Amino acid sequence: MTRSLAPVLVVAAAFVSGGAAVLGFSALDDVLVQVLVAVAVAAAGAGVALLPAADGVTRAAGTAQVAVAAGLLGGTADTDPVRYGLPALVLLALAATGPRLWVSGAGVLIALALPDSLVLAAALTLVVVFAPERAWWGDLAGAAAGVAVLAQPSVAAAAIAAVLLMTAAVRRDLVTGLLAAAVLAVPEPAHVWPLAAVVVVALVAIRVPGVRAAVTRLPALRGTRSAHAAAGAAAVAASGLVAIALQLPSGLFALAAVLLAGALGHWLPVPAGPALAVVALVGLGVAKPFGALALLVALAAVPLLRRHPTPPVFAAAAFLALRVLPLDPLVAVLLTGAVAAVLAFGAKTAPAGQAVGAVVLGAVAWGPLADVRPEAVVLVLVLVLGVSIGWRPSAPLAVTAALAGYVAVTVAASLTTADLAVASALAVAAGALAVAAFFTARRHAPGGSLAQRA
Repeated sequence: MTRSLAPVLVVAAAFVSGGAAVLGFSALDDVLVQVLVAVAVAAAGAGVALLPAADGVTRAAGTAQVAVAAGLLGGTADTDPVRYGLPALVLLALAATGPRLWVSGAGVLIALALPDSLVLAAALTLVVVFAPERAWWGDLAGAAAGVAVLAQPSVAAAAIAAVLLMTAAVRRDLVTGLLAAAVLAVPEPAHVWPLAAVVVVALVAIRVPGVRAAVTRLPALRGTRSAHAAAGAAAVAASGLVAIALQLPSGLFALAAVLLAGALGHWLPVPAGPALAVVALVGLGVAKPFGALALLVALAAVPLLRRHPTPPVFAAAAFLALRVLPLDPLVAVLLTGAVAAVLAFGAKTAPAGQAVGAVVLGAVAWGPLADVRPEAVVLVLVLVLGVSIGWRPSAPLAVTAALAGYVAVTVAASLTTADLAVASALAVAAGALAVAAFFTARRHAPGGSLAQRA
């Protein structure tokens, strides 16, 4: 049997209706009307999520609409506690039925609603260290701590970020890891000392079994075997050396440290090997050598991808490509995004394609493309990559696609006069996609359940 296209149509309807809501919200001037629109979007999303015949994709689309409505509603507030606190509470409520990233998103918003405090960041970091791997409150505390240290660059912030980065790698906490890495990626000589302390501890752990045993007794590391702990310590030490090298003015030293980390990552097995491969490729992208050397260094991704063909390594390779390709940023994003889109709909290549797509759309959301004029092209890329979530669920791609779509739509609204007629047309298109999804599901799964059947 052929696979049902109903989940893909549901996701497409969710993205189009979200764009209609954001565009229509921008075209309104009356705060009361804006609030009513946000409440209506939330009610519609909740109704979809609570349908008796709803499957995982349908519930995710409905809860995403609720999250969009919460963000719009928070945008009408005048104070940070309400502007960020209200969406944070909604995300925490959605986390009961959604992915762990809802909790991380709530942590980010809570940190934005609170005053900046390194003391609070340190306390939250201790919570993360003593949180079990799958504990939702560890993700919440980690995201909040990451935002707190990102807003206050200092030696203490770098030390906290180093601890967060190590624990995030073990706990598989993507959001906390990205926030902590963003702190350490900024060249700052003062960051060298906390990073050096991390390297020393890791080197001691490699040689002294007692230190490894003490570290693995932490809740986040409990159950780690001694051999894996030693390999992980080697990966942490090499990663720390790479981070130190990126803080120093000598580009050749940074390049040598990154290549050494890549060689060690190629040699080490799972899980330390892929982790070091990611560090090496991201480090090469941050170092960003120029000229022919850039393309030569980019070839280092090939043996690492052959040795560790995992989604995180593909994502790191995409980051490197976006940094070193000698192309206009928009062209580089569209070219890499096209490759990601082809891979994302493959039976065996979907995980790698969606990982690459998440990086590409992350560049749209946070990179220089926020000011690019051809928003229509970017929106097409967002939609194509976004609908692959209906083909295979991917929480990181869902988040970056939503953020990239929001950025592209708001930029389009700011460059032109936001038109309610365009928003209405998009809403009608979203309704048509939803109807098509319903009848497609009826044909593939009698009873109306929007289930993905093979």
